[in-house]
Amino acid sequence: MAQVINTNSLSLITQNNINKNQSALVEFYRASVFWLAY
Repeated sequence: MAQVINTNSLSLITQNNINKNQSALVEFYRASVFWLAY
């Protein structure tokens, strides 16, 4: 049972990290497009 809980929390943490990295990439992309437009 503890094993299952550990795996679940691990995947949640991984999911969070992926989401953070994606939004950082999106922000970077938006900034690049913004600067290219001018």
